[in-house]
Amino acid sequence: MIHSREDGTFLGEIGLEIADDVTALQAQLEGEAEFQIALHPDGWGKGYGEESLGALLRYAFDILKLPHVMGVADAPNKGSRRLQEKMGFVWQREVEGEIGTLVIYKRSPDTAD
Repeated sequence: MIHSREDGTFLGEIGLEIADDVTALQAQLEGEAEFQIALHPDGWGKGYGEESLGALLRYAFDILKLPHVMGVADAPNKGSRRLQEKMGFVWQREVEGEIGTLVIYKRSPDTAD
């Protein structure tokens, strides 16, 4: 869970899951560790996404010893795409999802933060 530093208000959540769904997107990511983040607009632009994703990546690479983590963003979601690129994720490909184009990113442990 992500809470405000100022007053502890719930702002969202972040997690890591192994893609195993049967949707077209998940078929391309099947078996991959993918991060998921949902942040309330009140938390946008305040560093919560970067801080949370940084902690998740440290856990994924230092504790779980994953070889990489995948990320997906709606193509028009510039904030999500900017966050992933800032955190060292590298563009892999675009795919058509159920409601539009999705961009797939990948981050390895040796990518600089």
